[in-house]
Amino acid sequence: MEQREIKFRGYSVDDSEWIYGDLLTYRVFPVIFDKNKEQHEVDARSVGQYTGLKDKNGTEIYEGDVVKMHQFLFDGTEVEREHIGTVSFNNETACFEYTKIKGGFYEKYTGYDEGEGNSPICLFFGLHEESFEIIGNIYEHPSFN
Repeated sequence: MEQREIKFRGYSVDDSEWIYGDLLTYRVFPVIFDKNKEQHEVDARSVGQYTGLKDKNGTEIYEGDVVKMHQFLFDGTEVEREHIGTVSFNNETACFEYTKIKGGFYEKYTGYDEGEGNSPICLFFGLHEESFEIIGNIYEHPSFN
């Protein structure tokens, strides 16, 4: 059985850059230990867990990322769709999910708005790594949120 990789990222309050590694939360602030086991205090709002998936460019997808999802649906007819959404973890279903962005940026980016929707981002429902492209994150671009 293949084990999934558990790691986090957060935006360093000292170095103004993304730090990737193991998460430890002290009494007040989160800390990420990088691959060299160096400790970095990170902004709590920026912390996200790795989903285990990569986008079409090989970039790891984390909670808080904004992704463009390309999907082919075969339900008697072939339907091809693109959606813009945010990645989060759903505690009820214990699954990473994709929440479509309604209106605003989504409508401007795609030219249409078909409303909100949540769906698991597991590699089923016609999805695979080439289905996703990271276009930002909610920490550096709050307009996505």
